[in-house]
Amino acid sequence: MAMIQAWQVYFIYNCRLTDPPKDKFVIITCFNPNPCGFFINTELTQFTKNSPRLRPCHILIAAIEHPFLQYDSWVDCQDVKSFQEAELFSLRGTVSASTKQAVLNAVEICPVLRRRFKNLIK
Repeated sequence: MAMIQAWQVYFIYNCRLTDPPKDKFVIITCFNPNPCGFFINTELTQFTKNSPRLRPCHILIAAIEHPFLQYDSWVDCQDVKSFQEAELFSLRGTVSASTKQAVLNAVEICPVLRRRFKNLIK
């Protein structure tokens, strides 16, 4: 298995962290000690759209900068997920510099992300 690095995007088939399990793109942002990161979602939920408190925790990831995406999507920076290395075998690419900076900005201002993860994500 290739070495997993921060700011890489992986495709997880039937992700165990969704209910029901479904295919997901994830961005690895830190290690604790397992690889951790955020889901990439195709749309914002209506709840998020209507929440001034949570909306800044979601950033646009442009398909034009990330050829593995079929369309613009959203990085959910409010909830860090922990992954097993065995799940991260389908590397799709690396996050663009502008998206990385947007994620870092969202992490810092997100009111629901635990400080411990804010400190790990750099």
